[in-house]
Amino acid sequence: AGLVEQQHVHVAGGFGGAINNNSSGAISIQTSTISRNTTQGSSFGGGINNNWTGSISIADSVVSENTAGGWGGGVNNNWTGTIGITGSELSDNTATGWGGGINNNDDGTVTIALATITGNSAENGGGINNNDGGTVTVTSSSISANTATGTLGGGGILNNSLGTVTIAATTIGENDSLAGNGGGIHNNSGGTVAVANSTVSGNTATANTGVGDGGGSGGEGGGIFNNASSGSVLLAFVTITGN
Repeated sequence: AGLVEQQHVHVAGGFGGAINNNSSGAISIQTSTISRNTTQGSSFGGGINNNWTGSISIADSVVSENTAGGWGGGVNNNWTGTIGITGSELSDNTATGWGGGINNNDDGTVTIALATITGNSAENGGGINNNDGGTVTVTSSSISANTATGTLGGGGILNNSLGTVTIAATTIGENDSLAGNGGGIHNNSGGTVAVANSTVSGNTATANTGVGDGGGSGGEGGGIFNNASSGSVLLAFVTITGN
């Protein structure tokens, strides 16, 4: 198995504090730690940046305490890039922009299994931000204790601008949207979210709890918020409690 140890790297004005993969490149990260790396300014991918049809696999690894001046505190995936994450932890990463743990954008694809995404924070999409036609699939994982500070929200997950998120056998718990909607999940702007055999519990939006379905100005949908004018949410065998 490959071993990568990237710590305390600071990138001024560039993408990918520890790793930048570009232009159809392929990287495999196994049994590794990527921590305390930084991109400054408005740059993306505090820990890892992947874009322009690049592909990265991350297995049995830790991506933690990275900071992005732009989007994607832990991991940023852009422009039809592909990332697979298995058996790994993304924790305590921070983005000044969107996507504290993971930002997926511009028709990118992220597949997550047997992973823990916890303690991350961002303006919007504290745990995961999926945007602009991106696709995210989460299976048998935990998305917990993430925080969104901005007015759009999505403490655990923000799905926006025709994004697609599919979640199965996963716990979304104790996430917080401090100034926006959707403590657990916020679905917006033509996004589609499908959740099956999962639990959404203990999440918080500023004012209200449960499932919101409207265009409120903040604090709606502690568990799940769906913008009814343009979003679609399908729930099957889902427990929503204590939000």
